[in-house]
Amino acid sequence: MKVLWQPHEGPQRFALSIDDSVFEILYGGARGGGKTDAGIAWMLKGTVDPGFTGLVIRRNHTDLRQWIDYAIPTNK
Repeated sequence: MKVLWQPHEGPQRFALSIDDSVFEILYGGARGGGKTDAGIAWMLKGTVDPGFTGLVIRRNHTDLRQWIDYAIPTNK
């Protein structure tokens, strides 16, 4: 099986190893620390549940739009 993505060592791997019973995680840090990737991967863990609902909050619309564009790539 080809691995398409795996978490970095450190905070990203730790955040994704947190028990599935946890309702939310807070992950901060400087730009380039892998927060967006970790957030997308963390939310994808819930998609096996048909009743899953996720919420992404960003500082402003521009930041949210960038997150969505990164999370849902299009084949243009």
